[in-house]
Amino acid sequence: MLAHKEWGARIYCKVSEVGGSFSVFIFLGDVPTEPSRWLNDPAFAGIFDVFTEGTGDFVAHGFVYLNRVILERSIQSLEADVVVPFLKQRLNWAVQRVRS
Repeated sequence: MLAHKEWGARIYCKVSEVGGSFSVFIFLGDVPTEPSRWLNDPAFAGIFDVFTEGTGDFVAHGFVYLNRVILERSIQSLEADVVVPFLKQRLNWAVQRVRS
């Protein structure tokens, strides 16, 4: 049986450091300067949303899985010797607070 590799961005954030609900956008390429373009940008790889009313010591954590996006970017392998250099060069992120 072949082992399946799963690549993803693991996100940890103390909610009190952000001060409310927020979204973490993951990009495989440059982050667009205009946030309104983030979701439709070709570099957009995924999003992790945190909805909270509190500002306590709660730590939000989650994943944005990247296998599908990596393979769509013409990377033909999910092996570490191919993916790690690609992610080191291309992985970026941005945070946007949710306005109430």
